[in-house]
Amino acid sequence: MIFNGFAYFCTMKEFLIAVVVLTFIGCAPTRFVEPLEKDQWAVGGSVGGPMVGFGGVAIPAPLSSIEAGYGLDSNLTVFTALHTTSFLFGTGHMDFGATYRPLKQKGYWPSVSLTGTAQLAYSPSAKAFNFWPAIDANAYWNYGKRRNYFYIGCNNTFVLSPDVDFDRPNAQRVLFSPQFGHVFKATENRYQLFAEVKLLGPYIAGEDAFVPYTGILGNQGVTGIYIGFRKTLNKKK
Repeated sequence: MIFNGFAYFCTMKEFLIAVVVLTFIGCAPTRFVEPLEKDQWAVGGSVGGPMVGFGGVAIPAPLSSIEAGYGLDSNLTVFTALHTTSFLFGTGHMDFGATYRPLKQKGYWPSVSLTGTAQLAYSPSAKAFNFWPAIDANAYWNYGKRRNYFYIGCNNTFVLSPDVDFDRPNAQRVLFSPQFGHVFKATENRYQLFAEVKLLGPYIAGEDAFVPYTGILGNQGVTGIYIGFRKTLNKKK
């Protein structure tokens, strides 16, 4: 079961670290669904993660990250992010990538964006390194004077390791996760607030997971919930 995920980064007793590890396999929100304007910078952060059950109550894991992006042109944004919770637990984890918009919205037909991401993680204590590439595809609709938007899409994270936890064979080389969210723009788009729900591997049964993950589909997959903010900076003059 891939949601047990790479347990050599932790021990059986270190429950919180096991939760943190799940972010390594596609559990961050989508970066920059809508590209920035040309020569525009943005910085921000997010918190949230897979839903975990505690005494009958489900809460999202408090996984956090900070990010920065730059608009190479109005259809192409490059970005990087540092996963700060993982860093606090002694594991370096970051991602970098780019978002490209091949289609712009026309009436009710949405804009379409494609995001390629590479995630890198290294645990000094375990002397373990991992790399996970991912591809997101999203359709989004701008509306109103502020051009807020909502989106729906999917994430595909590629798990290259032949084994998962405790040297069990990896049966899931691609983790497919539908997602939807909303971005609210404020103060002439100088600030953005966003929320996202991601259905992590909804086709995978989770009854044997080490961490008590939960979600809206019962024991099928895991539901991730994320909120965040972003501040856009002045463009170059």
